[in-house]
Amino acid sequence: MQYSRAKRYSKSSSNRIKRIVSVDGLLKVVLFLLIFYAGLSLLFGDKNVFNYIKKLRYERELISEIEKLKSENLALMEKKRYLEKDIFYIEKRAREDLGLKKENEDIFVIVEKKDEGNNIVDKTNRWLSRILEAYKDK
Repeated sequence: MQYSRAKRYSKSSSNRIKRIVSVDGLLKVVLFLLIFYAGLSLLFGDKNVFNYIKKLRYERELISEIEKLKSENLALMEKKRYLEKDIFYIEKRAREDLGLKKENEDIFVIVEKKDEGNNIVDKTNRWLSRILEAYKDK
């Protein structure tokens, strides 16, 4: 009996080896290795799933930032058009930047006293405070 059992086991193991070595078994092993390699490269390769998700998130952030900048740009262009056509704003800029004045108008320039460190020396004795003190009684 023992002899037949040993013979039976040896036959079954040789059959297994023949199945693995056969073309179908070899194809199964190669297919398994390819799937395993594809899974590893998807999870841990240079172009893995995690990097792809991170890049998609970054792309969404950039798209939202572009939309925000476009809306800000439109608002600034609208403001520019308004300021180019607004007569009072143009007059104000001409007075401040270019020093222009209307006829029969005087311009006063207020010069503040500064020390060596370019700090204003007497903040309490400014021209406006002196005028307010003068007209306080009236």
